[in-house]
Amino acid sequence: LLLNIPPDKRGLLHESDVKALLGFKKLYDESFKDNLALGSKITASSVREGCLAEDILGDVLYAPEDKDRTPEIIFDLGEEKEINTFVISERIELGHKITDIEFYAYVSDEWKLVSKNKCVGYKLAEYFDTVKASKFKIKVKDAFDTPILYSFGLYKIDERIFNEEKITKKRLD
Repeated sequence: LLLNIPPDKRGLLHESDVKALLGFKKLYDESFKDNLALGSKITASSVREGCLAEDILGDVLYAPEDKDRTPEIIFDLGEEKEINTFVISERIELGHKITDIEFYAYVSDEWKLVSKNKCVGYKLAEYFDTVKASKFKIKVKDAFDTPILYSFGLYKIDERIFNEEKITKKRLD
């Protein structure tokens, strides 16, 4: 996150910049406080012995069976929810392994691709147009080795975080 906020002649951040940063922090904290994936029914194409698919939502790792480089994980929320962001992490101390990953929402009785990325690494946070769905799917398309995922979250974040025009307009009003 590059803020580009220089110190003033006193060597301090200007008061208006500090106020804007504190406002951004509040907006950020509110946006990511409720992981909408919690409580969902989770199924995976494969699960390594000693792991549970549900472990991806906690501070415990999820791993597919050995040599499965392309697992799929489905999150059934039980009801439709509006989502515009997901956050996923690999267990990075065990190595970056994912080289192609897709994220889908189940909309109008079919899987709709909402995001495609080439890596996850320590943490991938992806914002996309809001979708209303009850099911979401992670599909690892390729990996160097068996991927090991550490955490996952679904969020409906305040779109003002990404819309500078709305933030500027609100600040000027």
